[in-house]
Amino acid sequence: MLHDLKIKPSYFNFVRAGVKKAEFRLNDRDFKEGDLLKLREWLEDANGYTGEFIIAKITHITDVSEWKTGYVVLSIQILQDSLCVNCNERYCGNCTYAHGAKVQ
Repeated sequence: MLHDLKIKPSYFNFVRAGVKKAEFRLNDRDFKEGDLLKLREWLEDANGYTGEFIIAKITHITDVSEWKTGYVVLSIQILQDSLCVNCNERYCGNCTYAHGAKVQ
């Protein structure tokens, strides 16, 4: 299943750089290991999406309800980025490579 989620630019950039490898989220979507996240950069001030996105796979889920009821930590692995790693341009939809691996 693909979950379409908003993410603030500061967090988005850390995910893109490979530094942030987990998401703390309300489990209102019944996340499962193997599900995909489409993390779409969102500017609150501009009230809209920037067009940048990352597709990530949920590799592990940790229930943290004892800290915050209904929340989970999603460990993620990047599969695709809107920035093409072959040409360093925004993802045009024609490139099938992301982070050194072919994406179907």
